Amino acid sequence: MQLFACLNIRQLYILREEIVMSNESNKSISCHHHDYFEAACVKKAKVKLVLKDGSRKEGVAWDIVIRDQAEHLVLHVLQELNRSSSNIIEIALNSIKSMTFIDGAKFGVKTICLE
Repeated sequence: MQLFACLNIRQLYILREEIVMSNESNKSISCHHHDYFEAACVKKAKVKLVLKDGSRKEGVAWDIVIRDQAEHLVLHVLQELNRSSSNIIEIALNSIKSMTFIDGAKFGVKTICLE
């Protein structure tokens, strides 16, 4: 507490707001949902993602990595014209609204909703 002893009420309020904003951008997903992402990566599953901004991505779940203190799904996105080549993108797990397994039978579930 001595660390904050020299701050006034307004400075403490601003500091609190900065911490809350930082935590919102780095908010993690539940362990239950995380397990599905890990399983998708282990099985190299084809998935369709709907992001919170409304955009959609489709590809092969490859790995989970940490960038800027947030977990990201590494996705191999198949090119429309040439299905044999792919782009590799990273998507923050906390920006994903839902994930649909293209072959849901392997996982016992078709779609995972994160909201």
